[in-house]
Amino acid sequence: MFNDIDDDSLVSLLKRISTKDDGITVAINILSLLIHGKEKEEISKKIALLGQELIVSVTSSIFFKRDQRLDYEISEILKYCFVDEIDQKNALLVAQNIFSALVNSDLYTRDLDDTLGTLASTYPLIFLDTFFGESKKADDYIALSFTMNNLNSSLHPISLIENSIILQWCNSDPEVRQLTLASAITPYQFIEDEISWTPLAMDLIENSIDPIAILEKLKRKFRPIFWGGSRATEMEQYIPLLLQLQNNVNYIITDWASKEKQKFQSEILAERKFENEYEKNANERFE
Repeated sequence: MFNDIDDDSLVSLLKRISTKDDGITVAINILSLLIHGKEKEEISKKIALLGQELIVSVTSSIFFKRDQRLDYEISEILKYCFVDEIDQKNALLVAQNIFSALVNSDLYTRDLDDTLGTLASTYPLIFLDTFFGESKKADDYIALSFTMNNLNSSLHPISLIENSIILQWCNSDPEVRQLTLASAITPYQFIEDEISWTPLAMDLIENSIDPIAILEKLKRKFRPIFWGGSRATEMEQYIPLLLQLQNNVNYIITDWASKEKQKFQSEILAERKFENEYEKNANERFE
């Protein structure tokens, strides 16, 4: 239907639609359908600028609320309508609007899997600067938000950024950025059901000016906030990570890992004891 309309008429039509009630949502859906399956080179600058205008508007409006489910459509427009360096200004506005929405709890990272992934892969430095480098007040909240809602390291937006880019970004302010990133990443991965540190986590540990501070941040992931079944069993799966560090060439790291393993195993035993007593008391109440 819209494929036969010239670019000027299409831009004018979608702009008029966007001014109506729920119009931005409708305009984004139409534009997403039109660019689907096309190459970036096939999309005119006029259409690309329209896409940018719509996305910048939607992230600061009620139409980017969770009930609108625009994540995929917005990510598609980000992929195909943000092309050159000039477009970085609008990409930055999008990232800043999302950041503000996250801090204000208008949105949660789980609502934005596709959009955040596209931002991270397309504009990695804008992504890192906005969510992990600018607002020290919001660092802890944002880091926790990314960790809780992206538990699988392969789905984490940061996993879409090359490690070399991340480490170079960290090195410009290592004391702050390394710790912030350590709080946000998922530091482990499962390969054929075996747990191991991610390459990024190991880079942070081994290249940090304070590896113990990094490890203290990372070990928080060993103690699940949400779990199904036995929390003690969940915790046990992380012991191999500590064993792997005991073979590190840096004695500071190996010493920390050895002591932490003993402490962690004691925590697991205490957790197991609590679970057994709770289950015993629960069974007695029903007898």
